[in-house]
Amino acid sequence: MPSYYDRKAADPEDLLATTEPARVLWEGLFPSLPYAPMREDRPKLDRRLAIMALTPHLLHLVLAEDCERMAGYLGGADRRALIATAGLRLCKRDVPSFAKSPAWPNWPLPNVVPLARVTDQESADREIPHLLACPARWRGVLWEVEGAVDWRGCVAWPRLEHEHREIVNGIEIDPRNLGGLISALEGRPTKHATGLVGEQVVMHYLIAQATDQPAHPDWLRATRDACEQAGVAFWLEGEFWHGVEVLTAGGEFKVGEPVRFRRLDGRTHREQPWRWEDGAWR
Repeated sequence: MPSYYDRKAADPEDLLATTEPARVLWEGLFPSLPYAPMREDRPKLDRRLAIMALTPHLLHLVLAEDCERMAGYLGGADRRALIATAGLRLCKRDVPSFAKSPAWPNWPLPNVVPLARVTDQESADREIPHLLACPARWRGVLWEVEGAVDWRGCVAWPRLEHEHREIVNGIEIDPRNLGGLISALEGRPTKHATGLVGEQVVMHYLIAQATDQPAHPDWLRATRDACEQAGVAFWLEGEFWHGVEVLTAGGEFKVGEPVRFRRLDGRTHREQPWRWEDGAWR
């Protein structure tokens, strides 16, 4: 079955030898481990990000369990310069031509997609505000479905028009989009303006992944419909299941055999906000 990624970054330095475009999933870079000081991880993280910068033909999906740690790292002072230094050390004498430019690497890295791992409303409310603070060309969420999530309460959706904006805690949103008024970010609009000014912070991609927990189809329908309304790419991953109550001969209800499904209302959702075209991810 198709998946939202092509390979995992099991041996990161092996990626430097690849030439074909592919989507690479990175796990474990930002674990939810409060006892692991971030400063101890940063030189290693700089090397990992340098590998991503040196492989522009790969789209790197960086899955974080702790988006606050990810935002703190990506938003750190001199992060671009530190990644550039790590990249040149990795290359040694064999430096690609694009990495010889003083402007390399572009920042934020255009082929790196921060992904928040969430399971339910509580984790979505906790992680997504930090995801939106990550400097990135694209941002996404991996929803490992264990509970319903009202995405309109915690996600800044792309605006449908560009005539008006509001600023909430430094994040630009469209007040006419229900998903724009972000309760999870706590704050009232403090500034109004018209026209396009700066970059709007949004989520571009939502992956719903099956787990061993039941997932009601209505949870997925509501998510799909919200994504379609907001222009967010929606991807269904895996085989979902839910229990259905049946009426027994004795007049009692019990949960029957689980109903399993990979499609939603007869549709297989395989949407992505990017494509490989003319030698680049666009």
